[in-house]
Amino acid sequence: VLGALLVAGEVTVDPWLAPIAYARHAHENGATIQRGREVAAAAWEGGRWRLTLSPAEAEAEGPEVVEASVVVNCGGLLGDALEALHRRPPFAIKPRRGDFLLFDGSARALVGATPVGQPPGDVSRGVYVWRAALG
Repeated sequence: VLGALLVAGEVTVDPWLAPIAYARHAHENGATIQRGREVAAAAWEGGRWRLTLSPAEAEAEGPEVVEASVVVNCGGLLGDALEALHRRPPFAIKPRRGDFLLFDGSARALVGATPVGQPPGDVSRGVYVWRAALG
């Protein structure tokens, strides 16, 4: 490494845990979660969303139309394409390559208490090194 960026007070969030927690909280509060479905069309009509969903893999029937007062865009890397079904997206998602490397406890002494990271470039988010909470 020729150089690195030290960000005092930097925090890293588990990218999988937050959406799972949001989904659980929504479900516990009455939300219906549709998985394995593609949104084919979206329209805001009369103060409600009207979504046309592709059939679930196990279903042989055609598309299903559902209505809701609130819809959460969970399109992930395709979130801008999902937004484009209703309007021109005010954002663009440009995925960058990234990897996680996990070391065992013997490497703990090599990593300080403050995370360090390489500045991101055009094709990479950079390399970040930090201690795990449990190891």
